[in-house]
Formats: sequence, C-alpha cells, structure tokens
Amino acid sequence: MQKTSLVTGGVQGIGRAIVDALQARGDRVFVFDRLDPSDALVQELKVHSVDYIQVDVSSHESIKAGFATLFSLTSRLDVCVNNAGVTKDNLALRMSESEWDTVLDVNLKGAFFLCSRGA
Repeated sequence: MQKTSLVTGGVQGIGRAIVDALQARGDRVFVFDRLDPSDALVQELKVHSVDYIQVDVSSHESIKAGFATLFSLTSRLDVCVNNAGVTKDNLALRMSESEWDTVLDVNLKGAFFLCSRGA
C-alpha cells in the first residue's frame, strides 16, 4: 500500500532530498513550506507530482489550515518529517529577541504543532 508522507521545509536542501527519497520509494508526498506557490522551486515540485501546501510552521493557525487542506486531499498520513528550521547565525549576546523568537517558533513550536497535527 502506498504511504502518504509530509515533509516540512521540503522545497530545497535536505528537505528536498527527503522528498525525493520518499517519492523514490513510492510515497505520495506533501510539502508544507512558506514559499509562495508561484515560486520556481515550488513549481518544480509540482512537476514531480508533489502536493504543495503553503504553510508557515511558526504559526499554529497556518498549520491547522495546512492539515485541513491535506486531509481534504487524502484520508491518511503515515509519515511526518519535521524538517523545517531556521538558523540565526549570531552569538547569543548579539541576537535580538525577535531573532530568538523566530528560531524558537519555527524549530520548536513548529515541530510541536506538527506532531499534534495542529490540534
């Protein structure tokens, strides 16, 4: 039976490699990413039959909406890869509170909300 997989941050880099590997094993793959659907990288995914849903994983509401869209297109989710992440390369004493909040919101809250399916 074909598995349904979700990869956050799957448009480029490590995420894209994960998407490619999941497709190679026969999965139906969904990607949550914040890029505009008209972006060339997103269009390339669509050419390869990847289902793209624009989601900002730092936003609980965006994740809930993303899951609503995903489950309107499929009835199951077998694999969830929490790949989305940001880095703010700076020493802690030079990092602004806003930069720190962004790192926490994407890297920690995003993974938490994804694991709870946006509940």
